[in-house]
Amino acid sequence: MLAVTGKHVNLTTTSLPSTNTRRIGTTVKELNTEGNVEETTLMPTDTTPSDMQQHSACNSTFNCSSDPVTSMKDSVPEEKLLSLETYLAFQKYNDPVNVFLFMLALVLNGCNIVVFISQGRNSTNFYLIAISVMDILYVTCVMVKTVYYMTSSDFTTLFFSTYIIYIELYFKPVFQRTVFFLVFLVSVERLLVVVFPLKAKTFVFMRRPKSIIMMAFLIPSIYYIFSPFRYKIEATTDQTTNATVYPVVATHHDQAFLRAMSTAGNFIFVYALLLGGLLLNLLVVCALKRHSKKRQQLKTTKDTEKTARQERQTTVTIVTSCSVFLFLAFPHATNALVFSIIPGTYGPYGRYQYLFNILQDLGSTLTNLGLSTDFLAYIWLSTSFRTTFFRIVRIRQATTPTRYTDQNTGHTRTS
Repeated sequence: MLAVTGKHVNLTTTSLPSTNTRRIGTTVKELNTEGNVEETTLMPTDTTPSDMQQHSACNSTFNCSSDPVTSMKDSVPEEKLLSLETYLAFQKYNDPVNVFLFMLALVLNGCNIVVFISQGRNSTNFYLIAISVMDILYVTCVMVKTVYYMTSSDFTTLFFSTYIIYIELYFKPVFQRTVFFLVFLVSVERLLVVVFPLKAKTFVFMRRPKSIIMMAFLIPSIYYIFSPFRYKIEATTDQTTNATVYPVVATHHDQAFLRAMSTAGNFIFVYALLLGGLLLNLLVVCALKRHSKKRQQLKTTKDTEKTARQERQTTVTIVTSCSVFLFLAFPHATNALVFSIIPGTYGPYGRYQYLFNILQDLGSTLTNLGLSTDFLAYIWLSTSFRTTFFRIVRIRQATTPTRYTDQNTGHTRTS
């Protein structure tokens, strides 16, 4: 569902020269993939531009370490578990894969929206349309930055710095957290449908889906207003080329408080929602099995059984798509969480620097893959979705039934 890029850059107060240059005591602002400048670091001597670019952590889920990194000016460089060359070779192949996944996600989420709109209005469709819309907005934010990294080496342009301040620090996290929130709410909605089938329509999740979706968007939108105020663009002159550069620098606001706000938001809107979503999906599966056993013991009419079968298929499809997405998003969040817990042992500084970065990039790629899994789950498991999609694209559907065969009728006509 959603996409995360594993890139990272270092912004300096002056632009980097294009050749190998000895730079002692250069002040570097560490910028992670959420654009969070975490501390200043003294870079070692004989630093190449590629070394400078790969020095900081890439972490779009949690903040980098809030503790200043000790100067390496006079210390012996620690041997890395993996080399910089290995990491750069990995990125060379990983970036095009991510771009392909972004394009695939844009197309498939667009298909989701068209199908759900064609199926008519109901609460489940509203939630699924909102998730696909947020996926598209999030992918657009991340893809722009990924393509920029692949095509440019100048990270102090006015465009890039403005993008970091407003898109990377605010809109991207808001879209990402909204998706997590909506997936969590869809799991809640499915649990209510299974546990309280006769009362489900009376719950606010079913009666006012638009209001719930708006709430899911406004909460992270309001919470993350503080984020862009952490940094500003400062126009300076490059001493080497005399060109004007626009690095991102920290503001004079209370950085410790703002950093704490960011960390708290990440735990609340990322890890808690991921764990909560997985737990709710597990409860839905247990409740669905229990409900199916009870229904087998009751004598029901043909129409009642058909309605129950449609609802069961909808629940199985949504639980499958949500579970796959949550599992694919978990490795990236877990790797970042481990760093947040033991930053002195594991992370972007020290022996495990490039191992950490590669695992972050792999986790990002898995998360990007999760952006397309919704459509695959819908088209595979839901007869109504498949019928509607094939009708839209004018493909004649095969007559082979799925395990849960429903008709394109009834009060629930979604995935």
